[in-house]
Amino acid sequence: PQPPPANPVAELVLNAGDVLYLPRGWWHAVVADQGTHSLHLTCGLRHHTGAELITWLGQILRDSAHIRADLPIHGGPSEQVAHLELLRKNIIDALDSPGLLERYTAARDAEDPGRLRPSLPFVEGPPVDPELSVRLTSGRSRLSLTGDAAVFTAADHAYEFAPAAAPLLHRLLTGGPATVAELAATARLSVEQVTAVVGELVAGQAATISGHRP
Repeated sequence: PQPPPANPVAELVLNAGDVLYLPRGWWHAVVADQGTHSLHLTCGLRHHTGAELITWLGQILRDSAHIRADLPIHGGPSEQVAHLELLRKNIIDALDSPGLLERYTAARDAEDPGRLRPSLPFVEGPPVDPELSVRLTSGRSRLSLTGDAAVFTAADHAYEFAPAAAPLLHRLLTGGPATVAELAATARLSVEQVTAVVGELVAGQAATISGHRP
């Protein structure tokens, strides 16, 4: 980024209830008046750029043997040109593939760590209790169904469950917090089976539980 200007463009005083929007890339500094208390909330919005897309695409293209091959740095001009042309084709084909941006955003959503909410006092995992409340830690989790598994991606991890778990995962995704009993009724599973699924999510910090210890 460009260095900040020598002199500030403006000096603003925010009072209770005020909101200040700063466009991306604007230098700013925040201080409280001496001798006063100040409490403020800063909300940042994540932007997706072409640079991030290319970085992610580079990771995906590692599946290609040619992409992983050594560059012909000591090869002749014709060998280098041929190698770069093949690299160009791989990259262009990847950029032209249908649904590229949807796959990119899905991958980024799966990496969202969410908000860490310790499942106190259940530090050793959830007990079998139908009244425990379960909630996801990230609002950007994803659920997809394959032939023999329900794949749930959240908190930078992919979980594979039996297809029977899909209804309870969908309930958590779309309906907010739910008790173990409600999830069991939704998926037509036992409380013990639901507790096992929830336990995996809690261990990976993709979900949190709350309730009174029996």
